Amino acid sequence: MNRGLRFSLEDHEETLRLALEDGGSFRLYPRGSSMRPLLREGIDSVILEAPIQPFARGEILLVRTHTPTPAYLLHRVIAHNGATLILRGDNNLRNERLKDGWTALARVRPICREERRIP
Repeated sequence: MNRGLRFSLEDHEETLRLALEDGGSFRLYPRGSSMRPLLREGIDSVILEAPIQPFARGEILLVRTHTPTPAYLLHRVIAHNGATLILRGDNNLRNERLKDGWTALARVRPICREERRIP
């Protein structure tokens, strides 16, 4: 179980971007329940890599929305058409339709469960 310090992605987004440059990766322990049962807070982690377009349906992305205060989503791609990206958490009933004002920061490659990597 992850017992490390919690931090805000907003405070460390530049670190994330630098880590992903030139093929690097970044390990993230996601919070929340929107991706249950696949991702369990405090147990599972994900390895993030730079996003590659076009985004594949079913791929899990880390996306920042450009609202007055940034919001971060780690959800599955339902569809991508031009400037519109449709995401949904596995435990959510509704889609997140992002039209303008979003940035794909990373994609999940792979999931880590008790130090085992799951592609």
